[in-house]
Amino acid sequence: MGSWKAGNAILMAKFLKQIKSRKKIFACDTFEGIPKDDRFVNNPKGKGLFSDVNFEEISSKIKTFELDDTIYLVKGLFENTLKNLNDEKFSLVFLDCNIYDSAKFAISFAYPRLTDDGILISHCYGVKKDDSNSLWGEAVAVNEYLSSKPEQVVIDSLPFF
Repeated sequence: MGSWKAGNAILMAKFLKQIKSRKKIFACDTFEGIPKDDRFVNNPKGKGLFSDVNFEEISSKIKTFELDDTIYLVKGLFENTLKNLNDEKFSLVFLDCNIYDSAKFAISFAYPRLTDDGILISHCYGVKKDDSNSLWGEAVAVNEYLSSKPEQVVIDSLPFF
């Protein structure tokens, strides 16, 4: 949730096609940039970031890669659009909301719909917003939500080669 230009969705969909999976990818985003500032960073900022997107170009790119039967673009604010996915179960949720309010809503929606062996990835967990050492609100939302759950946050990254 949080797709920006759908690059990760395309990469995942190509892999799913290679392994002949019939899983679907729901790429959820405003496709207009971050909708509001994040109150959890010093000098709140966020609104308008990542607005260098064009929904029609993204849709066209997905068709060019012949992935329009795998990737479903869900455009709008999470609180307005995710309800359309109420009956879905998710094996992977890639959370990339940046700001607290969006992440809090998205994780509260998606976590209960994870399959038993499902995975939730938070893209912005631990990522510094700027030089002020403040984290994006997404990390705050993840910590809050998972504080009452048995799962633990695992931070794993590959070294650059």
